[in-house]
Amino acid sequence: MLVHLVLLQIFCIFSLAVALPSNATTASTKPGCQSRCGNLEIPYPFGIGSNCSRSKYYNINCNTSFNPPKPYLVYNGYYIYNYSSSYEVVNISETQIYLKNAEAQLSVACNGMGLDDKRENRNISMEFYSSPYTWSDANQVTSLGCDDLAMVQTDSSNESDGGVACASYCRNFSDSSNESDGGVVGSCPGRGCCRTSITKGTYVGVQLSDMHSYWSRSSRLFRCSFAFVGMIGDDDDKFNFSLSHLDNLTTFLNNNKEFTSMPLVLDWGISRNLTLTLAVQNSTKYACKKNSDCIDLYQKSVPYIGGYRCRCKEGYEGNPYLGCEDINECMNNHECISNGACTNTEGSYRCSCPSGYRDDGKKKGFGCIPISVPHDKLAIGVGLSTGMGLLVLLSTCFWLYKFQKKRKIKKRKEKFFKQNGGLLLQQQISTDEGILQKTRLFSVKELEKATDHFSESRILGEGGQGMVYKGMLTDGKIVAIKKSKVVDENQVEQFINEIVMLSQVIHRNV
Repeated sequence: MLVHLVLLQIFCIFSLAVALPSNATTASTKPGCQSRCGNLEIPYPFGIGSNCSRSKYYNINCNTSFNPPKPYLVYNGYYIYNYSSSYEVVNISETQIYLKNAEAQLSVACNGMGLDDKRENRNISMEFYSSPYTWSDANQVTSLGCDDLAMVQTDSSNESDGGVACASYCRNFSDSSNESDGGVVGSCPGRGCCRTSITKGTYVGVQLSDMHSYWSRSSRLFRCSFAFVGMIGDDDDKFNFSLSHLDNLTTFLNNNKEFTSMPLVLDWGISRNLTLTLAVQNSTKYACKKNSDCIDLYQKSVPYIGGYRCRCKEGYEGNPYLGCEDINECMNNHECISNGACTNTEGSYRCSCPSGYRDDGKKKGFGCIPISVPHDKLAIGVGLSTGMGLLVLLSTCFWLYKFQKKRKIKKRKEKFFKQNGGLLLQQQISTDEGILQKTRLFSVKELEKATDHFSESRILGEGGQGMVYKGMLTDGKIVAIKKSKVVDENQVEQFINEIVMLSQVIHRNV
């Protein structure tokens, strides 16, 4: 068993499931190479002729002896032979290749009465170990016979338990000899037929055996048993056949085309025995080209399955093994509304609205809504006017408030000035020219600054009319400042007289 490394997610989008059969995608081949064989397109990495495929494992031979020509899969320079037959290519999708070889897909066991000298026993044994192909689980084994067993072995089966088995039964053999048409009708699945699925892998083997040793008896009625491996289509899901056809291989094949026309389905990838980490590191061998992603095919539960596959990124199309190109979604595949505009971008597109409309311009979005020009302009004008009006109103109110506050303070000062003898002081000073020259009036702010807001640390003493503080004027002169107490208005005149007397004192600090 191959040892698979854990692959880095940075290199690939991991996928644990292989896609089911699908229609062939639009094929593209290398320049100068044949693109078709008969009715089938041959996409790269497959190719017809020298240097037209990625490697020998993808070589296709176009047999022109048929009309129309038929493509066959080539392996290592030769056809993939099994019982001297080659595999016709029926279809190639981005994940699978469909092959057909009735002889290689058929297991036969013919014995019994009258056949001792010409017994035919053929088992199915097909393997793809050294190729980029693995069995798809879309295949089934269909077995026809009476009380026979089809043993199915895969490389993921445990050899000790023999893999899986499919048993086909018949009832009342004697009834068939009385049928005028030569045999009773069998049905698949049903009487004389069974089916079993196979797992993903690189090998499948089918061997027929007799459950009741009828093969060694001359009384065996139906001499042959058959098993076929392939994909069961919807039209072939159920079919009937005559049990009498089990007596002869040629008769059976000629009368049961639906049974032998089932295609063999293989999953394909790139470098099945090479991990993605190593593949990406070697850019010359890395298969995924521009604008493409890789899909990891490694499955821990299935032996021998690894490698990777390429696909175009979203918004791109073409052959990922040759390079993907941007899809111009604006040509047909877009969600923009009919009256909108579609602009193609790298790997995507965007929708927009025409002039006079707004919103995202998408069918499943908001579409395009007409813009009402007068209404919008009016709304803008009203909004601006309202905003400016509010701003002017608030500013006016603020300045009126400040003006009123200052005016109120001024009136209060004038009131206190009169109330506290200010007018009397002015009168006393004005009557004596000597006092007028010596007297200087200070504002409250100047006195507060000189006394550090009448701090207690500046108190020099206390008189009957007030508190005396030590002060320093702005010119540095040290002075004594007396602050009047709250007293009866009748004592205001006495306080003013005291100030007048002090004004007549000749002292540097008064």
